[in-house]
Amino acid sequence: MRRARPSQHSDATLPARLTPPSPFTKVTILATCENIVGLQLDSESIAAIERIKRRSQAGQLLAMALSAGVLNSIFTKSNAANAAWNISQTDWQLYSQAMRSIPDVTRTAIRNDAQQMQLTYNMRNNRKLEKFWEGVANGCQ
Repeated sequence: MRRARPSQHSDATLPARLTPPSPFTKVTILATCENIVGLQLDSESIAAIERIKRRSQAGQLLAMALSAGVLNSIFTKSNAANAAWNISQTDWQLYSQAMRSIPDVTRTAIRNDAQQMQLTYNMRNNRKLEKFWEGVANGCQ
């Protein structure tokens, strides 16, 4: 096996399009979504789509509740001095981490539902619905 030659450029001299992303940059890979001609959703698929919608709404509600809880703990029954103290003592990094993780948790739950449905239709030899659920699991909407 041949070794790759070291690059003649440092990261600082790479053109912007070739600069590696920082470890804090979220890279989004867009799924290639196929059209499925003649797709008919059965009642089980419709129920799964409703579950997925509820999971998505629950993620949004969780984000609102988390924010409301933090604000409530800071300002409820507080005068200005106590509120300032509460603001300074709030773990904003933990709050930020929790808020950033909500979409990932929601996406994982939706992907798990879709993969379960994909497996179901694979075992039933229904290729159109299997392909549909594979697309949903991969991020197609």
